[in-house]
Amino acid sequence: MSQERKLDERLPGWTPPPRPAKKAMQGRYARLEPLDPDRHAAQIYRANVASDAIWDFLPYGPFGSAAGYHRWTREVAPAEDPLFYAIQSRAEGEWCGVASFLRIAPGAGSI
Repeated sequence: MSQERKLDERLPGWTPPPRPAKKAMQGRYARLEPLDPDRHAAQIYRANVASDAIWDFLPYGPFGSAAGYHRWTREVAPAEDPLFYAIQSRAEGEWCGVASFLRIAPGAGSI
C-alpha cells in the first residue's frame, strides 16, 4: 500500500528545475527557435493572416498588418516569461507560428 503525502509536505531530495533555456529545439515535425522578430515575424505573419480564428482565445492579435505583428514580436521576444519560440515546420521548412512557455515558476516546479 502506497503512503499518501499531504499537499504541504516537502519531498525529500527535490530541487527546483532550471528555467527553460532560450535555445533551439528539434522535434520530429517541428523545430523551435527563440523568437527573433527580424528573422521570423514576416513569414509567421503571412502563415497566420488568413485565419482570424486562431486568435479567438489569445490575449493578442489578430494583427491588421505585418508591421503591427513585427512590432508585437519586438515587444515579446526579449521577455523571460512568457518565453516565446518561433515554430518551423520540418516538412515545409517554413516558419508557421509561435508557442510559449508561460507562468514559469521553478520554485513550484511548474510552467
